[in-house]
Amino acid sequence: ALAWITARRGWEAALVALAVTSLAGVQVALWGLHRLDDYYSARGLVQRLGALHRRFAPQAPFYSVDTFDQSLPFYLGRPVTLVAFRSELELGTAMEPAKFVPTLREFERRWNAGGEAYAVMTPALYAKLVRDGLPMRLLAQDGTRIVVARPSARPELAPRREGWLPALLGALRP
Repeated sequence: ALAWITARRGWEAALVALAVTSLAGVQVALWGLHRLDDYYSARGLVQRLGALHRRFAPQAPFYSVDTFDQSLPFYLGRPVTLVAFRSELELGTAMEPAKFVPTLREFERRWNAGGEAYAVMTPALYAKLVRDGLPMRLLAQDGTRIVVARPSARPELAPRREGWLPALLGALRP
């Protein structure tokens, strides 16, 4: 096509056509790129959790079960406890073993022990644990991860207050 434009209109027209089509191609690629976000970042998942008005108690454990997305602790604003996953974090888990659960069986024991707790895992592992009878309440999911809460006798988590005055009053309350 560029050879035809060059022969008919000259090299300047061909250069303009190349620039316009290149720009259009890049715009189309960027337009569809956001569809890959869920595969490379936990940002969308955490935003969905926030949209559901979920607040996580800071003392409640948040487990990352048999997987680890490095963006998850950043977007959650809190650390996660690794379960049955070491990979490049093996040195850290050896230095701080209290922040690591070595097996799924130990995770299930801790999960069933009671109290408020949350976990992120793959859909395949979620399906397996549901089949095995582990009590979980689905909170949010994306293409690669599922976030669950441990069912408890406590009522549903309270919705976030909107506006600056309720937020200020909530921050001042002990």
